[in-house]
Amino acid sequence: MKNISFLLIVLLTGCSINSNNLVGKWQFEDFYHFQDSMNTIQKEDKVFWSHYKMYFDRDKNYHTEGLFSEAGTWDFNEKNNTITLINKTGSEETFHIVELNNQKLIINYPEYEGQGFIFKKISSK
Repeated sequence: MKNISFLLIVLLTGCSINSNNLVGKWQFEDFYHFQDSMNTIQKEDKVFWSHYKMYFDRDKNYHTEGLFSEAGTWDFNEKNNTITLINKTGSEETFHIVELNNQKLIINYPEYEGQGFIFKKISSK
């Protein structure tokens, strides 16, 4: 019985996402689970997205560069593994975090059936 309890604790701990890993500078790397019918759009868009960067700081501020520039605050919901970006005009956008570690961030749009973006960390500051 002890082994099962220990295994459950390890599995549950391993599944949680640590929002501290979010802090840093992230660069677009690829699209995540885009539909096959979008392959031609994906290839063309990859060139534009390749310059897109997101910065998250410890004070819960963020800004983006590349396709468009935006700044505001971010909030992580540990229960749902979501991040909400609130820009300076008050507009909100929520993403589900599929994976987050100190090298990779995968986010998706819940309303787009799991499609999203893969980012690689290029700086921890």
